Order: sequence, then structure tokens, then C-alpha cells
Amino acid sequence: MVMDDLEVKIIDFGLARTLSSSHQAHEKPPVPKLRVEKKELGDKLLSQKQARKQAKRSLSPHVYSRIYRPPEICLLEKHYSFEADIWSIGCIIAEILLSQEIYSLNSDYSYERYLFKATSCYPLSPVSELKDKEDLLDRIENLDLVKVILSILGDQRGYDLSYISSHQLHKYVIANFPSENRIRFHREFKGSDRELLEVLKLSLQFNPYFRPSAADLWNRLNKPWENRK
Repeated sequence: MVMDDLEVKIIDFGLARTLSSSHQAHEKPPVPKLRVEKKELGDKLLSQKQARKQAKRSLSPHVYSRIYRPPEICLLEKHYSFEADIWSIGCIIAEILLSQEIYSLNSDYSYERYLFKATSCYPLSPVSELKDKEDLLDRIENLDLVKVILSILGDQRGYDLSYISSHQLHKYVIANFPSENRIRFHREFKGSDRELLEVLKLSLQFNPYFRPSAADLWNRLNKPWENRK
């Protein structure tokens, strides 16, 4: 978490755990990089959807502060792993970049430095006044986290949604595709290091199976300056 004085602190909400047999059973395939590789993995995830849906939950469903919470947690996936932490890293990188322009001590606008500024998180923590509405879309407010994420990342391809186990939540995501194009980080953060922006983009992929490992991100940032293009 980024504190008010811009100090970065690591908050452990139960991430420090041993790798159990349940984690090994959900061991991820190699991270795809090309579109054809993503499609192949997406097809595989779709074929395993029923098994994931029937799996017993072994991890807490309500984790991560909302501003750092990845889509798979929002959408109540029963299994999540270190890829959720990679999403949070992307959120913190964006927060630091945004802080360069607008941050000041005692500012009334410190919330502006967060990339995903949401006030609810359906279906994990819906707005109590709306949760009994008959139509699904009527239960969601404008600043719901998934809607905010999609407003920045744009609409997603079929393979980007292939990990979603719930048919209803799959429809909910599609129904909230934005009309505008996704935000291009290299335009939003002009003048920032290209490799850092690439790390930001790779970390904030909607499908957790497509996010790189921490080692991959570290290797990108460790490139010598003269080799960065």
C-alpha cells in the first residue's frame, strides 16, 4: 500500500502460506504471450469451467483492498493465486505514476491517485440498497469495481473471460463493456519509462492466467538502460 507520505508498505493479508497440494493441483500452465497462445489456453480453460465451478473453495473470498483487488476476486472465483498479487503490483505502479502530478500532503484529492476508483464491488460487496433489485444490471452502481476496471481496460476478447466460472457473472462482464476505447498507458503516462509501462500493461490483464510472474516483471525492469527501446 502507498501511504500518505508516499512510503510503500507491504501488507500481508494471509499471502504468506505454504504451497499445499491444493495449489499444486491448480498449477498454472506457461503464461501465453501471443494471441494464438492465449486463444489455446482460453479454450482449455473453457473446457475446465465445470470442474472449477464444482471445486471446493479453500481460500477466503473477501481479500485485497478494493483499490488493489483483481477481477478474479471480484467475480468470486474459488481459486486464486500469486497472479492476484501481480494485479496489485500494477495498481501500485499506476498509483505512483499518478502521484507524480497530483500528489501533495494534506490534499483533498489523494484518492485521485488510485487507478481504479470504485465504491462497491458486485457481487463480493454489493450496494445494500440495490442488492434486491430484480434485474442484475439494476443491482450495480456506476462506480462498481468491475465496471471501473472495464472502463479503463476496455472490452475483452473471449479468451480474456475464459476463466470466469459463473455463467451469470460472465454475462454481467459482457453487459458492462464500455463504449469508449481502452486507455493507452503510454499516452496516459507520457515520458515514463517504456519498460515500466509494459510491466504496468502486463500486470493489469483481466485474465489472471495471462499475467506474468514476478520474476518476469523483475527481469524486464532490470534491463540495462541502453537496451531499452
